[in-house]
Amino acid sequence: MIASGASPDIFWMSGTMLNEFYRKNILEPLSHFDNPDTFSNIICKVVPGSLLDICYRDNEYYALPIWQNVYALFYNTDLFRKAGIPFPNDSWSWDDYLRCAKKLTLPASRGEPVGQYGTIILPIWSALYYVTWQNDLTVMDASGSKVTINNPVIVQDLKKYYSLYFTHKAAPVPVVGAVQTTGESSGDMFMSGRIAMLPGGHYEIKTLAAQKGFSWDITTLPIGKNKTTVNNAIFAGISRYTKNKKAAWKFIMYIMSEPAQAAMPLSADMPVTGSGLLSDAFIHSYKMPEVNRKFIKYVKNSRTWPKGISREVQNILNTEINFAIAGEKTFEQACADAAKAADKALAEQK
Repeated sequence: MIASGASPDIFWMSGTMLNEFYRKNILEPLSHFDNPDTFSNIICKVVPGSLLDICYRDNEYYALPIWQNVYALFYNTDLFRKAGIPFPNDSWSWDDYLRCAKKLTLPASRGEPVGQYGTIILPIWSALYYVTWQNDLTVMDASGSKVTINNPVIVQDLKKYYSLYFTHKAAPVPVVGAVQTTGESSGDMFMSGRIAMLPGGHYEIKTLAAQKGFSWDITTLPIGKNKTTVNNAIFAGISRYTKNKKAAWKFIMYIMSEPAQAAMPLSADMPVTGSGLLSDAFIHSYKMPEVNRKFIKYVKNSRTWPKGISREVQNILNTEINFAIAGEKTFEQACADAAKAADKALAEQK
């Protein structure tokens, strides 16, 4: 559309899209739309403040977060009780998670390899960031010109994470998207008792809350050296080519307003403002106040997309890790190839 001379007024963007659009000079700087004090007040509303890191480039904001989805570990309380396992808690380590995932994996009664899995593997992009961030590592170096996925520590951490499937068979075959190799979504498998623990975002509660007689709760994702969790936030930016920049800014300000942020739970997303997170509308959404209060607590330890990872680079990382999952390459070779191809793409993007 932009190449043809037509442009949307506003972009709703993932972090990879934001990185790509910034690099291509598509986004309009935002601070000039309001006086400094007003703009500063807008920025101060955002919780967690780290969501703004990816928006800020060269002393300017090019986007604002408008909603977020923090990840947690959902678990089937009935399956834990049946297995005689204490419920997971916020201090659960990777070893605790692995031990229980193995114990909660049960054979099938009708010829299938497994009737009940302990857990599932996160989608590739979130698994990559979860594994690296929790171990005080990053996917890109400080210069933003090279990826670090070939770091031997990251390679070993990825192998350890994917051992849930490869070694312990405590999870179904990892997939790129939401649909598992069984043909079911991960949420459906969780609700049907096929998996005992579901790592996922706040968006899951919209469906889970509607399931009568299904007993579940949440805790943090298993912790490594720190308690970092994934935050799949969405950002809004204004096209520098639109003729309706003031109207676009006005609309973004409405999305950031208290009434609009309080309405985020209608789609099971989480507000990005402090007042929105603490609003009755959010806390009592889906009649799950205790669950929502836990998600609010987890916000402070969440991180979203890093700067510099465009859709092209992320696709390279996803593709190579998928080769390792499929057994076509070792994790060492896949991560080395990913680093080589991603670094080449980063160099060409400059």
